[in-house]
Amino acid sequence: MKTDLERVSLSLKALIKHEALNDNNNINISLDAPDAYFISRLGENPEVNIYLTQIEERLAVRHSDGQQWQLNGNGLSGTIQVPPRFIQAHFLLTVWSKALENSALIEQSLLSNLIQALGSHDGIPEQYAKEVDSDYQPLPWGYSYVLLDDPEDKRSQGEFWNALGGHPKPSLSLRVTVPIRVGNEITEPSIVSISFKEPRSRDLPVNDGDSAGDWKANPAHNKHYVAVLGNVSTSSDAPLTQLIVHARNTVTDKEQVTSVSDSGRYHFRNLAVGEYNLWVTDGAAGDENNLVPLTVKYADDGIIVPEILNLEYIG
Repeated sequence: MKTDLERVSLSLKALIKHEALNDNNNINISLDAPDAYFISRLGENPEVNIYLTQIEERLAVRHSDGQQWQLNGNGLSGTIQVPPRFIQAHFLLTVWSKALENSALIEQSLLSNLIQALGSHDGIPEQYAKEVDSDYQPLPWGYSYVLLDDPEDKRSQGEFWNALGGHPKPSLSLRVTVPIRVGNEITEPSIVSISFKEPRSRDLPVNDGDSAGDWKANPAHNKHYVAVLGNVSTSSDAPLTQLIVHARNTVTDKEQVTSVSDSGRYHFRNLAVGEYNLWVTDGAAGDENNLVPLTVKYADDGIIVPEILNLEYIG
């Protein structure tokens, strides 16, 4: 099995070969640094270069509590996972031609093909990851990307080319979000213990089918409390298991994410007391649309009161 960064580079190469170049064997694709040696060995055929320039962690979705829980299909057990680290891989795409005539036009034409092919997706299609790595086991988030990502420091482009001993040339920037597994999975029972008390009048159901809303976890297992749970619905074509539910504390700005089961269920554990916004995206990255407020609070006896919130994803 290939490493995640190796698989992403090779998957990009396969995507470009099949969709941007239409499997044209007269156009080369390379992953090497576009330095002076690279330029000196260019042949008669045009060449597309895919170069990984920088990697960094996407801190907005970093988990500090180190756990994620997902209900298994039988409903009797769940899997505790150390959430993946979301790494942002920055690629620089350039086209090189040593044709005696119209070399600039050849490069511009191929750049246009790259924009059309990469712009038709929001991420690397799973089929290309499996093509380059038959042992690939996809995570729900896949490999999403942003095309023509604008670098924060414009000077960095010039410094990059100076470091390679070359001159600046037209290029495309591509930022790929790569979820990388860390830690091992642990399976545990989905319900350890639940206790109930008589509902107060203000907690009684308002409509038929409503929950009394006054159940609580056993204090002995308070470290595993459920702060919010519910169902996710969508009218888009995105599979439910591909959707991600986000919870962001409105004061600390700390964000946590959890996955959605194939039946549409989700829940969060270990949310600190406070105010949150919940929303749903297709994959790890996405806009904060259709925000749903959540208040995590203690009941009179000091136990977290679980909230039931149903969410909707609008693609």
